[in-house]
Amino acid sequence: MEYEHCVKVPKAITNQAVKRIRWEKPEAGWFRLNSDGSSTGNPGPASSGGLIRNGEGDWVCGYARKIGVATSFAAKLWGLRDGLLQCFNLQLPAVEIQIDAKSIVDLLNKSKNANIVTSALVDDCKYLITQLPQT
Repeated sequence: MEYEHCVKVPKAITNQAVKRIRWEKPEAGWFRLNSDGSSTGNPGPASSGGLIRNGEGDWVCGYARKIGVATSFAAKLWGLRDGLLQCFNLQLPAVEIQIDAKSIVDLLNKSKNANIVTSALVDDCKYLITQLPQT
């Protein structure tokens, strides 16, 4: 045992940068939708949810969904879809969307859906986005 301590090469210490992240208000007259989803395992038991705040940062609406077994990608899509539906039902005049999945943003900007499993969710999201007025 002492031998291991003498000859073992220590792991390199890496410097870590700490970046503080905080929520910032949208512009006056705008609302912000923050949505997310996750699964335990991929796939695994999944859920999604989010919230909507106004330009003052006040809570407008929150939502959550127990999805069942899904991938984390599908859970994030469910969170976005449900949030967009809330924005549509509330008839919000201008909505800024924040999600933490660049792959979903990229997929929403494509004309075709590559994944048959999530294509209906992607189509719903695309449609709901077109129904939201932007000032």
